Amino acid sequence: LAVAEATLKDKPDDLNARFTRADANFRLGNDTAAQEDLSLLIEKAPTVARAYQLRAVVRARTGQAEKAKEDLAKFKELNNSLSSQAYLDAVVSAHLGEDVEGSKRLEELLAAHASDKHFLYDGACAYALAATARAEDVTKSKEYADRAVALLKKAVEQAQKEFVALRD
Repeated sequence: LAVAEATLKDKPDDLNARFTRADANFRLGNDTAAQEDLSLLIEKAPTVARAYQLRAVVRARTGQAEKAKEDLAKFKELNNSLSSQAYLDAVVSAHLGEDVEGSKRLEELLAAHASDKHFLYDGACAYALAATARAEDVTKSKEYADRAVALLKKAVEQAQKEFVALRD
């Protein structure tokens, strides 16, 4: 964060530094600062899918439902990874209190991609973040955390199967 801020002092138009600072603020939960940098970045570089991804989560975390869904739609337009799209949909849904619908969509896609280790991993990450987003509901949070662990185990098992198949 400090390096990005120092760079931006000298070069306020440095988009890499702007993204680095936005990402750091995102991870620290500094949603207002992250959103400001992400919005500026999107204005200057409107095809950076990761910026829409982060801003969708920030907006969802701060209750900006419609704007979060707009960013989710734009991310889906720019990023062709179905697992990344499903991940973001589930995370945004959890933050907006629409986790039942979001996890249903995620589960449908997980069933269709049950042997894809990357999809399983992204699903595990989505459930881990949903558990955090729903922390006030201890039962639901634990359910999501347990599902995250189960999916992570499946992802590792699938990776091991693929490794053994490559060895043989």
